[in-house]
Amino acid sequence: MHPVVYVYSDESGVFDKFHKDYFVYAGIAVIGQDNASILTRSYLNAEKNLRKSCKYKELPELKASKLENDAKRKLYRIIKDCYKFIVVVRLKKLQDERFCNRLSQQRYLDYAYKRGLKNLLRNMAKNGELDLSQEFEIRCYIDEHNIATNGRYDLANSIYTEFKRGLYLPNFEIKPIATGLWDVSTTYCNSETNTLVRASDILANRALFEAKNGSTLQDSHTSVLTLP
Repeated sequence: MHPVVYVYSDESGVFDKFHKDYFVYAGIAVIGQDNASILTRSYLNAEKNLRKSCKYKELPELKASKLENDAKRKLYRIIKDCYKFIVVVRLKKLQDERFCNRLSQQRYLDYAYKRGLKNLLRNMAKNGELDLSQEFEIRCYIDEHNIATNGRYDLANSIYTEFKRGLYLPNFEIKPIATGLWDVSTTYCNSETNTLVRASDILANRALFEAKNGSTLQDSHTSVLTLP
């Protein structure tokens, strides 16, 4: 049976160059359902402990925007040693047409996501966790609230084609990075019902804070990309 890479992602910030400076996409990854289940249980247990406090007891979900810094640090420790990717978008440097309609925004967000995912896989391969030339599968779980409905259908196919076969267009070439890629699936979900998407919200929030303060996460398990 080939390995399955489970990737959970969320974003932080507002995709608006006229009022904001940064937007962040971030994700965490584990290999295999057993490891995903173990991480989920650990994260749920940490959330359960936080809910003992009156200030968090009634919240429908423990999102970073609702938590104090100490609580966010406790949750981050659960995912600290996971493989992670961060994409920091410098909004002011993007062309105005990226913001002209929802579909244009979605195309750029898909591009940013693919760049982050590609860096994640390369880092896992570099550290001996994954052989990109052997059969493996990617299952992506993405927070749904910033996704345009008419932009959902082709992301999985786009990832598969670019990563496995590459893109060869006039004056433009992207070489394949994962010849062993067997399948890609994307699932858009509500973070309230997906524990590890909530965990990626904590990561994205931390990455946005650090981007605003001129710093980035630095560890061997985290790949960080700044665009454009």
